[in-house]
Amino acid sequence: MPYSFELTEAIERCEADTSVRMVVMTGAGTIFSVGGDLNGMKETAEVARLEEPELLAAAQAPARNLLACTKPRVAVMRGAAAGDRLALALAFDLRIAAAGGKFVFAYGSVRLAGDLGAA
Repeated sequence: MPYSFELTEAIERCEADTSVRMVVMTGAGTIFSVGGDLNGMKETAEVARLEEPELLAAAQAPARNLLACTKPRVAVMRGAAAGDRLALALAFDLRIAAAGGKFVFAYGSVRLAGDLGAA
């Protein structure tokens, strides 16, 4: 599955846990997070898929949970943030970016109107 159910569940746990006072997310290593496989999306963009509503709901769940979270939310962004993961970063209250970070929405390059909350 291309979307992180673990991330969705982690956000839910943070919201429910009264000992958690703030949600901070950062990427492992030298990047914050990058989105999906644009070449794969381009290949399937014109194909009707029955599972599309479920995939869209799964893709939107982390950002929806962040937006519903009542605790302060901070994204610490090193390196690249791209596609739906850049959209996810926009759901945080505060984004702290390292010098030299790269932020990219590349949906247009494959003729898609990707969003997931970024607009």
